[in-house]
Amino acid sequence: MMFVVSTVSSLMQSTMRRLLKTIDSISEYTGRIISYLTLFVFLIVLYNVTARYAFNEATVWADEIATYIFGASAALAGAYVLKYGGHVRMDVLYNVLSSRKRAIIDAITSGAFFLFIVIFVWVSGNRAILGTLRLERSGSVFNSPYWPFLWVLPIGAGLMGIQGIAKFVRNCYFAITNRELR
Repeated sequence: MMFVVSTVSSLMQSTMRRLLKTIDSISEYTGRIISYLTLFVFLIVLYNVTARYAFNEATVWADEIATYIFGASAALAGAYVLKYGGHVRMDVLYNVLSSRKRAIIDAITSGAFFLFIVIFVWVSGNRAILGTLRLERSGSVFNSPYWPFLWVLPIGAGLMGIQGIAKFVRNCYFAITNRELR
């Protein structure tokens, strides 16, 4: 009987490790893509500034596209930043606690995180559906399609939520066993 329990436990841990590794890989891949989007925004802004000040040619499209891509980068970077612990937190008391106590606090407070993510996905998803049905455009002189960028918010929040699940599982495991689950 002990052999069966040990085998099932080992199988569950290996499955959990593979799932967590997959989630981390998605966040990592998304973060790397976003780094290239940031470079693309830089190039668009560089082009716009050069055209405006060196050639006295204003570009209507550059500001709008750069804003869209920068906004998409910020929305999609959340999972990557969460994976590496880069979000803002109150470190005054947190840093003086042991690793196990930090994991317990993180696991307990993750309820608020998941509530925020669910509400954010719900609201931004409904907004994206409405914008898509209306085929919304920016309304500027360039009048670019706006509705595709509305989907970035629920997708980014969803990715962040999935990474939050991985963080929650790791925190619970560490809080119980005092060992990291990698």
